[in-house]
Amino acid sequence: ILARYRSFTTREEEAMTTVLYSLFGFLFILSISVFVHEFGHFAIAKILNIKVYTFSIGFGRRLFGFKTKETDYRISLIPFGGYVKLSGEEGADDKEKPIDQARSLSSRPFWQKFAVLVAGITMNLLTSVIVLFLILICLFLQFLFIPVSFIIKQRVFYRWFAQ
Repeated sequence: ILARYRSFTTREEEAMTTVLYSLFGFLFILSISVFVHEFGHFAIAKILNIKVYTFSIGFGRRLFGFKTKETDYRISLIPFGGYVKLSGEEGADDKEKPIDQARSLSSRPFWQKFAVLVAGITMNLLTSVIVLFLILICLFLQFLFIPVSFIIKQRVFYRWFAQ
């Protein structure tokens, strides 16, 4: 019975720390991905003058945020996802809020509805291409500067000019 209550060894503490770092890293990357995705929907809706009620990262109860004239920006309790609530979406309009048909998603032509729909995944694709490009640039710069530092360390440069 006392074996259950023993203290953790260093190896077990390292394993638990690794799991916690991995979990927080996963949640951080997921939150960035969700933010970029939902921002795509949000930005196109604003550009097309569609009324946006809520821009939320996470689901459930609101933890904190701020509200402008018509949009509630929030961070919610459950961090696995997010949403953008637009006027004219099915179930998005509250009963007490009057629907402005001119700024409603449902009254827009097909191409505008399609643009709002695909904006999220397009932003994710664009972000992944930019991150990959930055990684390749860093690897290329590292490839350029390592041989130069090697040459300087080996004093090959000085030997060339000493002769």
